[in-house]
Amino acid sequence: MGADNPPPTDEKPLDEVYHDRNLLAIAFARAIRLTWGPNTAGWYWHDGWPVVWVDTPTGQKSWHVTPDLEDVPERSSPHQSRPTRSA
Repeated sequence: MGADNPPPTDEKPLDEVYHDRNLLAIAFARAIRLTWGPNTAGWYWHDGWPVVWVDTPTGQKSWHVTPDLEDVPERSSPHQSRPTRSA
């Protein structure tokens, strides 16, 4: 009744999903900063991890990204800065 060879899945490994999510958070911060101004997004270090943050109309959002991507926010528009208000 069952197949000896199950069909392949299109699922990504969890590490790839988080990598994509980290890049999306960085790209989102860059877009917010370019659209709404220099004080609306940035990044800073927290416990050895880069944290990307944005201020949105619904409040501040932030994401820890893996340290292996530290060069991405350094090379992108969000400058290293802490948010002006707390999350």
